[in-house]
Amino acid sequence: MAAYKHRQPEPRKCIGCGVEFIPKVSNQLFCSEQCRNRTPRLYKCPICGTEFLKKKRDPRGCSPECNEELRRREEQKEKKKHAATPRMKTIEEIVVEAARLHMSYGEYVASNYFKE
Repeated sequence: MAAYKHRQPEPRKCIGCGVEFIPKVSNQLFCSEQCRNRTPRLYKCPICGTEFLKKKRDPRGCSPECNEELRRREEQKEKKKHAATPRMKTIEEIVVEAARLHMSYGEYVASNYFKE
C-alpha cells in the first residue's frame, strides 16, 4: 500500500506584522494569536458599505444609525417568521374538536398524527 504524502504548506507573510511564517491551517492569516489580537481589522458595514474599524464585538454597523437599521431589519425578519408559523391548538380546543367529531382525545390526536 502506498503511503500518502501531505503537501508542506507554503510560507506566507503575516498580515499583521509582515513576518514570514508557515501556516498551521490553510486559512491562517496571522503568525500568532498575539499578532491577531493586536492588529486592527477593517470591516464592511452591511448597510452603507463603509469600511470601519470594529472596536467592540457586538456592533456590526459603522454608526449608531446603521446599527439601528440592522436591528430594525432583524425585527422585521423575526415578525415575518413568527407570522408564518401557525399557532398550536390548546388542549381545550383539541378536546372540543374531538368531541365535535365524536372521537376521544387520543383518537383525534392519533388521526392527526397519521395525516401528517
